Amino acid sequence: MTLAELEKRLQKTEKRLEAAEEKIRVNDDIEQIKQLHQRYMNALAFVNWDDIIACFAENCSIDVQFGGLIKGKKKVAQFFKERLSTIHNGKEGIFAIHPQITVNGDTAKGNWLMYIMYADPRTWASRYWLQGIYDADYIRVKGEWKFSYLQWRPRLEPPGPPPPTMAP
Repeated sequence: MTLAELEKRLQKTEKRLEAAEEKIRVNDDIEQIKQLHQRYMNALAFVNWDDIIACFAENCSIDVQFGGLIKGKKKVAQFFKERLSTIHNGKEGIFAIHPQITVNGDTAKGNWLMYIMYADPRTWASRYWLQGIYDADYIRVKGEWKFSYLQWRPRLEPPGPPPPTMAP
């Protein structure tokens, strides 16, 4: 093998290594974003409002079915603690599935399918289910992924307003 051939082979190998490293970075970012969303869902399940708020960037915004567009972390915190807490008490079964996440440097976009099961507080039998879609924008802040925008829209739900909290 000549020196020129060896040089060409080395350049090809370097390009393949760079491409592999980029794939690893993107996959690691996707996993970190999934972990962020799981922390958010766990905090929602256990009505830990402070842990929910920790998932958001300072200049975040949310847009949910009955809250409208809310901008800024303080107002987002107020929404969760004062409005969502009136219909969500941690007795619901909730989970998010089928994430589709794309990463572009320090920003990303995601889409999740969410299910909420409201149960009878006496028997814990299912009263009804909701299915909704989460659309999210993420931003890396000091090396940690946060929500910069989070939207939730129902897809399948019973008619009428959101249910009242079912705390005993």
